Amino acid sequence: MNRLFIIGAGGFGRELESWLDRVPESLRDWRIYGYLDDDPHALNGYPSDYAVLGDLTYSRFLDSDLAVLAVASPAAKRTIVSRLSERVEFFSFVPPETLIGKSVEIGRGTVLGLNCMLTTNVRVGEFVTINSHSSIGHDVQIESYASLMGNVMVSGKCSIGSGAVIGTGSNLVPSRRIGESAVVGASAGVFRHVAAHTTVIGNPARLFIEDCRVPEVPLADDCTRNVVAPPTRS
Repeated sequence: MNRLFIIGAGGFGRELESWLDRVPESLRDWRIYGYLDDDPHALNGYPSDYAVLGDLTYSRFLDSDLAVLAVASPAAKRTIVSRLSERVEFFSFVPPETLIGKSVEIGRGTVLGLNCMLTTNVRVGEFVTINSHSSIGHDVQIESYASLMGNVMVSGKCSIGSGAVIGTGSNLVPSRRIGESAVVGASAGVFRHVAAHTTVIGNPARLFIEDCRVPEVPLADDCTRNVVAPPTRS
């Protein structure tokens, strides 16, 4: 039985722990071994059956060990992969209840949440995050390191660029392009293409930040602070 390390002990990591534990023993060739996180106290105050065993300098990997990414920040994912990819094999997690149609490709290190649907002719790159209850329509392409939060609806023939972030509850109408490292705010309605490195919010989505490039973020960051919500009305 291969040892599985969860990389990131923040909220998303603890969610992923629960999802992994739901997988029937008959469908596993792995067992959760513990977490790696830059913060050794990341689990303090939170229930977990596992411990933080170290950070990204962890040196006791076995040849058979696996790692799964439990962070959604594209910058953090790139950092983790660059530091660990030569020392441990990355594991793609697709829950058994995921609805997957014909001609669907899912890349290395990608993580899907519960109750997602990928219809047909969908291409998902490496180290993509698609959180729970999201729906991906026909002929969609999602490039590596992109992150889709929960309850995102992507209509047919859309494309999502590398490192883009799609906020919780957003909807993309058919054939729209989300550029590289763009950010779509929570609950946005995307009716037009979104340029690379920009942030859009609202319904219909409108430009909010012309250049949203940010420095690398800590490992435990679950990216929610980088997903811009529409401003509240007083």
